[in-house]
Amino acid sequence: MPCFSTPSAFSALKTLDNFIDCFVLIKAGIMHTDKNIYKINFIKSLKYRFDDADSWLASQITNLSTEFVKQEHMSTFAEKLAGLLRGHPRFGKIDRVCLAQSLAPVNALLVVSSHCSLRVEHNLMSEGYRCFVDPQGSLFQLKPGQMRVYGSTDKILATYNAQRRPVQRSMRLIHEMGFKSGMCLPIFFLGNIRGFLFLNSLEEQFFDGFESEGYALFSLMKMLAKVCLAVHTDARSVMRPREFAGEWQYSSRVFSPEKFTLHLQAMLFATTGKHLTIQVESSVESALLISPSLVALVLSSAIVELTDVAHHSNIVVFFERRGQSVCVRFQHLLDLGDVVVRHAAERASERLAREASAVGMEFAFDQFFATLTFPLDLAYDADPSVLYSV
Repeated sequence: MPCFSTPSAFSALKTLDNFIDCFVLIKAGIMHTDKNIYKINFIKSLKYRFDDADSWLASQITNLSTEFVKQEHMSTFAEKLAGLLRGHPRFGKIDRVCLAQSLAPVNALLVVSSHCSLRVEHNLMSEGYRCFVDPQGSLFQLKPGQMRVYGSTDKILATYNAQRRPVQRSMRLIHEMGFKSGMCLPIFFLGNIRGFLFLNSLEEQFFDGFESEGYALFSLMKMLAKVCLAVHTDARSVMRPREFAGEWQYSSRVFSPEKFTLHLQAMLFATTGKHLTIQVESSVESALLISPSLVALVLSSAIVELTDVAHHSNIVVFFERRGQSVCVRFQHLLDLGDVVVRHAAERASERLAREASAVGMEFAFDQFFATLTFPLDLAYDADPSVLYSV
């Protein structure tokens, strides 16, 4: 096998990490094993011994990163990476590639690119899939350079059942699609997790037998995913008022109109310094799982931008279900017949739409209402302490 010198390719990994972090400034694990990927692949050693297939895959991943910097849309990431893996004798049995954005500080993930092989009948977690993960789980406890590997989804589901806990929805869907083993690579920006690269195989224990060269290639895949997230998403942290700066404050909760009223009032006071009268009405009959602080944060920003809080201190907010989405709306009371007012509102609406999109929501503005929309996530009725998607 030819020698593949570290300086020629992999000594750049840490440098690339730092570069992407600079770019950003400008622009419950069960039955698993956590490993340090850099330690495994001897990132500080002098040489790798790559065969021709390894060298080919490394060069193709590098070329693909250039494509995404220049022109490729993020949604094509998973399919393109999966296509490369199919051409490699050891990686060819990876049947799923999925890139997910972390909606930090919320304990939620948003799939931005997903692809399954032809051996999988249906992709149940395609682009746009969103879920809450266990706020007390260990997924967000992974450290830079670590990865997570599990060899049997059957054993994971058995463990949930033995503990009499509902299976997290994503793991249940992984199992329903027939996947047996998996790998999770966390993606960090400025020391914070901002995404994950998920790989799955229909083979049990598939990710257990890789040598140093294999883990080096996984490092390159992770760097490709990081480039894609850095170029195509807003990876900056959500701007939070000091009173709502704690990560724990953005954890998922079962929705309560009464509690959300107090929550929104506190958020508005933190952002405006004004005591506003808030009335929250809901026509949603099912119990919802939401991040009250995140919804209140985006909603309060819209209220401040589109409502004259000095003269309209009584704000009525409506929650309603539309299909598989939740819509939160309020009447803005703006005089859109005034050209200056209308243009200012349209500019503010465009900015609010970008901010909402960065945290997995949609914002719309019309003649009468401003509307915030996000995916419906039903709470687990049997146990309100379960704060992840089931």
